[in-house]
Order: sequence, then structure tokens, then C-alpha cells
Amino acid sequence: RRRALREAGARLGVSERAVLTLVLVHSVAIPRAEGLLPEDSWLSPHPTPVDELRRHTQLPIGELEAALRTLRHAGLLGQVKAGEEAGGYVPGPQFHRLTPAARRRLQEELILAAGPSTPLAAAVRTRRSAQ
Repeated sequence: RRRALREAGARLGVSERAVLTLVLVHSVAIPRAEGLLPEDSWLSPHPTPVDELRRHTQLPIGELEAALRTLRHAGLLGQVKAGEEAGGYVPGPQFHRLTPAARRRLQEELILAAGPSTPLAAAVRTRRSAQ
């Protein structure tokens, strides 16, 4: 299973990885840091709107839309509607399959991506170098 996940990640291009990271940061990491999500959950009622993705990426709109489509088809992102609001993107069903160790590793990667110079990121790097 681990090899299959690595291979799926290797097939994603730079644009897809960047968009997936943005969605995970905005729909999971930020709400989790604000105490709105449990530590170990990748389910999120906090969709990342497309406007938010546009603001935080330098990808041309066509490339952003193609990356979102690829990620949806791979089950890595889900698209939700929020009534009259635009809705947005949340982690997809593939995240339900992660083992506890894989969830922990992904959480660490988000910490390093979202705040590489924070004390928490330094703690992650220190723990990893000790292993």
C-alpha cells in the first residue's frame, strides 16, 4: 500500500502537488490550528474556495483548473457546494485510507510546508534527524 501511495504521488505534477498542498493547508491545517478540527482527522467541513486558490498560487487559471480536475479524478480532492455560496475543495476519499503513521507523516509535511521557520517545524526536523 505504501508503494502505491508513493507511486501515485510521483505521478502528480508540480501543479497538482502545489494545489493539493494549498487545499490541505486551507481546509485542514488552518482549521486544525484554530481548534476547529480534531488532530487526527482529514475530513473537513471547511472547503477551500477557488478564489482562495487563485490568490495563493501563480498558476494560470487553466493550469489550476486542470490540476483540480486531475486531483478530483484521483480521489485526492472532493468538491463541495455550500448552499448559495461557491463552496470549494476538501480532501478526497483517498485520505480516508491513510494509516495512522501516514496521517502523522502528512501532518508533519503540512507543518513544514505551512510554517518552515516555526518552532513546531524545528521540532519535526529535530525528531526526524534523531530517527
